[in-house]
Amino acid sequence: KREDCLSLGKLQEEGFLSETPTILGWVINTRLLTISLPSKKYDSWTRDLLEVIKSKKISYKNLEQLLGRLNHAATARSLMRYYLNRLRNTLTNWQVTGYTKTVKRYLSSPVLEDLKLWQRSFLPKIKIGMSLNLISFRRPTVISWSDACPSGLGGFDSLGNAWQFKLSLEDSIACKNKNNS
Repeated sequence: KREDCLSLGKLQEEGFLSETPTILGWVINTRLLTISLPSKKYDSWTRDLLEVIKSKKISYKNLEQLLGRLNHAATARSLMRYYLNRLRNTLTNWQVTGYTKTVKRYLSSPVLEDLKLWQRSFLPKIKIGMSLNLISFRRPTVISWSDACPSGLGGFDSLGNAWQFKLSLEDSIACKNKNNS
């Protein structure tokens, strides 16, 4: 005799069928194939971000927390992490200077501009939902190379196929001395 392979307690809480489960702090919409922040998390993070932007100062401890939250949000679109560099540099500089972690210090205007960008653009887009295709890595099955010249188009692929499209004489004359036309 064996125990049930299902945990009935967990099954009642989180194991039911759903199009939008929350997994690791993200709402995954399996019908639309999108990833988004839960409403509570978005509201809380936006409120904290607005508070920092208005006061223009923050403590080391809170800056560390804000950076962690924005880094988590950037999971939906890793290119957004570029706009965390100034924040990371500020955190590193503050760490080197040795100030206490609870003293509030002013942020530079470029850092505040980055935070405004997060508040105005990035977080609202992540709240709405971003395509899961942006965070999934796939290996292409076929790679192709192509080019154009005045006499036509051509190319080949990784499977060994090649193609060529010659232009008509009339079109070729019109494209004379013009590449990629």
